[in-house]
Amino acid sequence: MEYQRTIEMDFTGDLQDFYARYLFQQQLQQKLDDTIEDVLEECEDDIYKSIEKALR
Repeated sequence: MEYQRTIEMDFTGDLQDFYARYLFQQQLQQKLDDTIEDVLEECEDDIYKSIEKALR
């Protein structure tokens, strides 16, 4: 019985570790997505400003 309890505890610990890594990865992915979006918006703004300046 003790052996089964140990396996259950190990499995529960593994699941918690996996879920923690999953959440961390999701947070990193969101930060990366936000950063890429910010950079693209800045580039887009710069391109429009360059075009407006060139058309003057």
